[in-house]
Amino acid sequence: MKADRRIAHPTFLIVLALTITLAACHKNAPDDPSDAPLPRAVPAATDSTDPQDKGDPDVTDESLYLLDAVWSDQSAQPMQLASLRGKPVVLSMIFTSCGWACPTIVQDMKKIAGRLPENLQDKLRYVLVSMDPERDTPDVLAGYARTHHLDEGRWTLLRGESTDVRQLAALLGIRYRKESNGQFAHTNMITILDEEGEVLHVHRGLKSDPTDTVDKLQNLLAGN
Repeated sequence: MKADRRIAHPTFLIVLALTITLAACHKNAPDDPSDAPLPRAVPAATDSTDPQDKGDPDVTDESLYLLDAVWSDQSAQPMQLASLRGKPVVLSMIFTSCGWACPTIVQDMKKIAGRLPENLQDKLRYVLVSMDPERDTPDVLAGYARTHHLDEGRWTLLRGESTDVRQLAALLGIRYRKESNGQFAHTNMITILDEEGEVLHVHRGLKSDPTDTVDKLQNLLAGN
C-alpha cells in the first residue's frame, strides 16, 4: 500500500453513492415518490438481478482503515476500524429494527461462514455497522447479537456518529434513506475487506449464491 493514499472528500463520495440502486427493507414496500426513484423490493431470489445492480459498485480502492472515526461496539467499547487490521473482514450495514432485508443479510453472512472450513473461521471477522445510530445504541446492538446468535468473539456490531456512518456508506457504495415510517430503504450488499481494509469483493443482493464470495475468501485466507 502506498504511504500517501488519502480518502477522497466525503461529499464527492456521497454523490457517487447516490448512483447505487436502493432496495427497500420490507417485502411489500410502496414506491417512494420523493427525490429519486425507489424500486419496490423484489423477491429475494431475484434481488441481485436488477439490470442497474450488476457488477461491482464504484467502491474505493483505498483502505477504510485510514478513517479516523471512533465507533462504539455492542459492549459500548470505543474502537476505530483500524483495530480490525490483520484479518479479512466480512462487513455489511444494517439497522436492527429492519424486519426483512437486514436479518436476511445476517443469514447470508452466516451462510458464507458456514461454507468455509472450520479451521478458517477464526481467521475472519464479521462486522455489522448500523445505519440508524439514533436508535441502535450499544445495548440494542448487544440484544440484536443475542437474538441472532452472533458470537462476540467473531462478530462486531458498531454504531457511530451520523456523519461517520454516511461517509463509510459512501466509501462502500451503499445508498440508504430513512423513510417516513422510520424504516430505511437501502442497498443490500456484503463487502469483503482484505487484511489492510481495502475492498476485495462485493456480494450483492439477498439470498444470492455465495460460491464466488466463498472462493474469494478461501483464496485470501490461503495466503495467511
